Amino acid sequence: MPRWPKKPATAEELEKEFLEGPTPPVEEAEVEEAAPLPPVALSAAQLKEILAAVATTATESGAEGMRRAIKPDNPTHPGISVYSYPEGERVHPKPKLTRETFFCGAPQKEDQLTPAEIDAFNAITGERTARNGRWWARVEQYGNRQRLHVFVPNKSIDDRMDLPNGLILILRELADGPEAVSVTSLAEKVKQLEMQLAASRVGHA
Repeated sequence: MPRWPKKPATAEELEKEFLEGPTPPVEEAEVEEAAPLPPVALSAAQLKEILAAVATTATESGAEGMRRAIKPDNPTHPGISVYSYPEGERVHPKPKLTRETFFCGAPQKEDQLTPAEIDAFNAITGERTARNGRWWARVEQYGNRQRLHVFVPNKSIDDRMDLPNGLILILRELADGPEAVSVTSLAEKVKQLEMQLAASRVGHA
């Protein structure tokens, strides 16, 4: 790109420069660099104290985590939930499943079952069928361990609508036959009322 000659200054510009003097060049402000901090000198004794304090903190943190896992912060909590007896897990512990248990392929966990449901699973001791073979239960041996598999049709809405109201009724019908369902249903209702009454008494105690 061509360089054009500088335009000559006008009389007014020359007069202004004469009166005010030449404009001094703008100098950039110098930035002072911060002086480096002097190195911290630690004696062997001070370094030893620091390392000991760090080790103590780490040990205490690990010990506290282990204590919390073994003994919760609230050891007197009664452990009352919808899956426990009304008195709570501390006063009246739930029974245990006697073997690995599966319902429609899903593993069953004791903390997600009521005491009555655990008892109903444990009551099935061998192969059972109901509803013309559509419901079935099998106890399978795996080495020195047993697995209980219980199955009922459940894929369609009609399948689920055909199921009785409650897992216990399904298990009782498989274990004892359809004639036990009506009696079990009545007994379960009575038991639920008793549990609700006991829970209300505990709450007001």
